[in-house]
Amino acid sequence: MNALSRTGVLTFLFTDIEGSTQRWEADIDDMSRALEHHDQLLAGAIGDNEGDVFKRTGDGFAAVFSSPQKALEAAMEGQRRLQTADWRGRVRLKVRMGLHVGEATESRGDYYGPPVNRAARVTDIANGDQIAVSDTVSRLVRGIEFAGQGEHVLKGIGTEQISFVVSSDLLEDHRPPRSRVAPVHRPLPTQPNRLIGRDTDVAAAASLFDDHRAITLVGAGGVGKSRLAIDVGRALTARYPEGVVLCELAPIGDGAAIDDAIADAIGARTQPGMTLVQSIASFLEGRQILLILDNCEHVSSTVRPVVEAILAVDGPGILATSRESIGMVGEQLYGLSPLDPDSAGFDLFCERALERDAHFRAEADDVEHVKEICRRLDGMPLAIELAAAWVRVLTPAQLVDKLDDRFRVLRGGRRGGRHETLRDTIRWSYEQLDDRQASLFDRLSVFSGGFTLAAVESVCLDDAADSIETLDVLMALVDKSMVVSQRGVGRIRFTMLETLRQFGQEQLDVSGTSSAYFLRHADYYTEMAARHGDALLSADETDIWDHLTREWANIRAAFETKLTMRELDEAASLVLALGHFASFAMRFELFAWLDDLGSEPFEDRAEAGSLYGLKAVGAYLTVKPDVISLAETGLDMDPVDRHGFCRIALSAEYLNNLLDAEKSATVTEEWVDNLDEAVLGSRLWAHAMRAFHLAAFEPSPAAAEQAVEVRMIADATGSATAAAIACWAEGLAASIADRDEAVRRWDVGLDKARSIHPVHLAVHLIVGLVIHFSASSDDLALVLKRCRDSLQEALEHHYLAGTSHLFGVTAIVLARAGDAHTGGRLLGAMEGNGHNPRANASRAISQALGAQASGCIDGGRHLSIKAAAAEARAALDAAIDRANTSH
Repeated sequence: MNALSRTGVLTFLFTDIEGSTQRWEADIDDMSRALEHHDQLLAGAIGDNEGDVFKRTGDGFAAVFSSPQKALEAAMEGQRRLQTADWRGRVRLKVRMGLHVGEATESRGDYYGPPVNRAARVTDIANGDQIAVSDTVSRLVRGIEFAGQGEHVLKGIGTEQISFVVSSDLLEDHRPPRSRVAPVHRPLPTQPNRLIGRDTDVAAAASLFDDHRAITLVGAGGVGKSRLAIDVGRALTARYPEGVVLCELAPIGDGAAIDDAIADAIGARTQPGMTLVQSIASFLEGRQILLILDNCEHVSSTVRPVVEAILAVDGPGILATSRESIGMVGEQLYGLSPLDPDSAGFDLFCERALERDAHFRAEADDVEHVKEICRRLDGMPLAIELAAAWVRVLTPAQLVDKLDDRFRVLRGGRRGGRHETLRDTIRWSYEQLDDRQASLFDRLSVFSGGFTLAAVESVCLDDAADSIETLDVLMALVDKSMVVSQRGVGRIRFTMLETLRQFGQEQLDVSGTSSAYFLRHADYYTEMAARHGDALLSADETDIWDHLTREWANIRAAFETKLTMRELDEAASLVLALGHFASFAMRFELFAWLDDLGSEPFEDRAEAGSLYGLKAVGAYLTVKPDVISLAETGLDMDPVDRHGFCRIALSAEYLNNLLDAEKSATVTEEWVDNLDEAVLGSRLWAHAMRAFHLAAFEPSPAAAEQAVEVRMIADATGSATAAAIACWAEGLAASIADRDEAVRRWDVGLDKARSIHPVHLAVHLIVGLVIHFSASSDDLALVLKRCRDSLQEALEHHYLAGTSHLFGVTAIVLARAGDAHTGGRLLGAMEGNGHNPRANASRAISQALGAQASGCIDGGRHLSIKAAAAEARAALDAAIDRANTSH
């Protein structure tokens, strides 16, 4: 069989020689002979397994197979022959390989299409001697062992679950994948039913991104903009392989919170010397991310500058929904019209009616009535869905009569616009509710971003109400499409469409009870924050993280309500309760709330010292210069510091940034001696920071004693975060005498932290130490790769303080690799951003550069952390290629 005759589902194998460019540059004659030997070995393995080479790709092959089993056997046989061949005294060639399956188009002996492109990108993930396969391949073959490598970004294509082949008769290469793991983003919400009548709109809106970066879907409320945006986002996942991220702006009542909501959605954090808007743009620069901004009409003036800042950098795209243009430069509008009543509108009514009544069928007599309903409702999808919800009690003919009568009364016989049609339909549906249903509907409008049954019972029920009946009433609203239920893992959550939520708030305002129920909402989430804050370090930690993450929009709304109603002590209590969670989870938004709270002096608050301390923690994490002054002010006001925030900030600053042994000794020693009134988080950090100090500045068995205290807290609580911090402390203590044991403890700590969430402060604390103590490893290529991946992870998490802390060890490793010049610039960048390099980093650069060291360091002082990181990654990539070539 030859390549030209292959059709159907095919398997594509790509190969590439590692470090070939350097080999050609070093000795062209030697590389020519080695390449000839490579071609004979690899082409033979492909042919022996019923494959055909259809193209040369530089120094590699592109081959096609009819069987994924045969393709993988060819790849493995090719590696065996390359690895065991006699290279006649020359350094053998290492080859990376990748495979993917799919249908492609053949033309003149070549193959084209997404599977071919994806196979080439899968190959890019492997190092020499490694075989990478897509998820499809790993599921189709039998009798071969794989090691999963997680989801990876395929540049310009999307993401893929990657596995490496494992075989006892192949040389093992333990290097991690060459590409970075796909970033963590919240998935687009799963829709409970299919989108009807919008296929053309999805394709048309998606195609606009061929020529534009900012598209706004415009249309009346209830026309289906939000739902369409989700499906357009799904259609664009290949164009934006680093993520399609939904940010729902409907629950944001205060324009000032828009920036926080967008930052929270994408994972951006306020950075040194930047506003939050600038930080968002900095985070998105160069990333292929599509940001969906849903329901912008009420905050268009606030969201506009954020969008313009995002569009000023290369990479990201914006898909907004609004009732009108946002007015941003470069905005392309796509108008969304109602459905055709007689076709798509009819189909939508019938499908939604069937969901409510499994016996519903539009019989011959009903067809015209259903079409008439859709015409009366102007083809508005939300209005049609609301009407269809009543088929369990009304026939289509009865619906026509009732809608006609009610609309005539509401409009006084006048025909209104489509927005009026929708409001009339909502009001008509609302008036069909009984008193209990209508009352609950109004009160549910105080929630932001969804709610649970427990929250409904606490916030919405009067003392005399029977909570047993609450679920029945709530499900009646779901049945009537006034509320949406969403089933998650072991839970049911409810939401309201924004148009309905606005209507409910209007009714609540008319009743005069709006303030009371918003306050009840704020009280509930303030109490929840206190309860979860106290229980954070426990065996229930994962559930608490998930719960706080799901409820963050409600927590934000609760804080805003407390501010608005001048209940400032309670607003402060809410922030303090979440201080440890926000630090571990890197939710830096909480620190911005302190600025809102600080519009009046902290001195007037009940726990003013702790507020200053938490502000100092935020300053440390965002690389601001006032860490010490804020923390010392807090301690002057409250020496007890029961939350530990003041001392956490001071210890971190002295131990990590200023490297002041005397002051860190004083702070950590006094801290562990005065823990009688300390909360659990303070006790955990006190012993851990003391262990850090003792290991770094006073190496002795006393460091291990402090680590034992941290381990006792971890064991007693069952907290994975506490266990991760215990491993961090234990590794520090072990590093005094046994670096290998230290790294083993830290590896366990990384697993513990990541078991809670991929974005965890403990991950960054530990990763830097692992690299630091691995810097002298004989496997230079592996250390270089770890440095590059750690810098990438810190940037992915938008943690620039952690990124800067990695520059010192990166400088050491680059100096080993022959690029002390870049290493010196990194030390300068550290100093320019308020971080003192450790002595071993400065010593490594001085030894490598001699008299040129100071000038090189001065040359890096002007660099921002992100600019320095870009230089570091480029230098590390080049060093990795050099190291691989030398083997």
